[in-house]
Amino acid sequence: MSNIISTINRICKKIEQSSGCSYLYKYFDELIELLQNAELSASEKASLRGLVQDYAADSIYNNYASANWMRYSARCFYCADFLVRFCGDETQEGMEGLLNSYFVDLVNHGVAPILPQETLDKYIDKNSEEPLKMYDTLIKKAVGECGKCRYWQGNDISLARTYTKSIDNLIRNYIKRYEDVTILKQWVPFLDSVRLADFWFNYPDSTNYKHTRAHERQFIEKCSDEMLEIHLKLISEWFWRNPQELISTYSQEELIEILEVTDGDEFEKILRHAVTLPTNNKIKSVLKHFIEDDEIYIACLARELLQNYDK
Repeated sequence: MSNIISTINRICKKIEQSSGCSYLYKYFDELIELLQNAELSASEKASLRGLVQDYAADSIYNNYASANWMRYSARCFYCADFLVRFCGDETQEGMEGLLNSYFVDLVNHGVAPILPQETLDKYIDKNSEEPLKMYDTLIKKAVGECGKCRYWQGNDISLARTYTKSIDNLIRNYIKRYEDVTILKQWVPFLDSVRLADFWFNYPDSTNYKHTRAHERQFIEKCSDEMLEIHLKLISEWFWRNPQELISTYSQEELIEILEVTDGDEFEKILRHAVTLPTNNKIKSVLKHFIEDDEIYIACLARELLQNYDK
């Protein structure tokens, strides 16, 4: 028995026994080393195809819906897809077709966005007849998982951060591919930036914060900082592409929540631009709100803009 078949059999046995994740890392890496530059026999290719199917089948454990299980599921699919390239040109297309059915399952369970970008793009392309529908499902499922930022467990908020980065990539990739910026109105409000802003703003004063260990607090704050930064950049991009659309989409209260956590330079830039648009009672109310701000600079800026707004 060849070393390749022996290693494949060992991994298959580990998968069957579900005995830890070593077959996703150590044994998988050992197998890749053996496969590099190897001329595979027919029996070795057959064994490899069986392993691809085993890895793919193990990806269905995403239905446990915890952070660790979802990462495990994504890793299984990645392993399966990576091994397909060694199966031979005559079967590669068929094997990728099989994996695509598992990819659709990962999309429907919200796992697909955390796949490596190259893998994700590859299977999006395989479903390119309905790109908007595919992106829409990917983003909505991912946003549902991003809601985990409301919990105070490290694994959950870490996954939410991963999702946030993935959503950003998905939106920007869609715009780049299809030159369609109208989806900003469809997807950015769905991200629920206001809830994230509220979480980011209030977490340091929350009971959960006070009873969480220092290193966990720092980790949660770092994750929420990164998540909020991505949200605000998407909102800012939408504003500069179509400010009146953004203003009409968000309520007065939502605009205030978002502006309150926006960086100072961008905050001023947006407000100064907003008052050059046709007079809008919503903007007037926002300016009146910031006149009462604790920061003198913001209060003075709002007062200056409001005084000239109706003139």
